[in-house]
Amino acid sequence: MKALIVFVTAVALTAVIGAIVIGSRSFEGIVTKHPYETGIAWDRTRHERIESGWGVRINGESIHTGDVSLPITVTDRENHALTGAAVTVTLSRPASAAYDATYAAVESVPGIYTAAARFPLYGYWDVKITVSHDKKRVSFDKRLYITKQGES
Repeated sequence: MKALIVFVTAVALTAVIGAIVIGSRSFEGIVTKHPYETGIAWDRTRHERIESGWGVRINGESIHTGDVSLPITVTDRENHALTGAAVTVTLSRPASAAYDATYAAVESVPGIYTAAARFPLYGYWDVKITVSHDKKRVSFDKRLYITKQGES
C-alpha cells in the first residue's frame, strides 16, 4: 500500500513539474505592461465609437486560410454608406504576436472597403478595423474564426 502511495505521488509531482516546464517554455510574455493606461485607452476608444455612430461589418459567410479579399462595410449614424474614408485592417492571433499584420483597404463600392489579407493559420483571429474620415479616427474590434481552405 505504501509503495502505491509513493508511486502515485511521484507520478503527480512529475506531471505538475512537466506542466510548469512546458508552460514556461511556450509563454510568449504577452502581458499588458501598463494595465491602467490600457483600460483607459480601451474606454476612450469605446466612447469614440459610440459618439461617431459609425458601424463596421465584415462581409462574407466563411473566410478561409491563405490569401483572401476581406470586404468590410462601413456605415454612418443613419446606416448609410460612409464613403471616402481611409480604412486599415490589423490582424493578430489572440495568443501570439508572430502573425500580426496590417493591411490598407480600398473602397471598391461606395461604403464597401476591401483589404487583400493573408491568414496563414486557421482558428480565431482578432481584427482591428480603423476608420478615418473628416478628421475623426475610430477603431472597431472584431473576432473571426478562419476555416481551413476547402472547408466551409
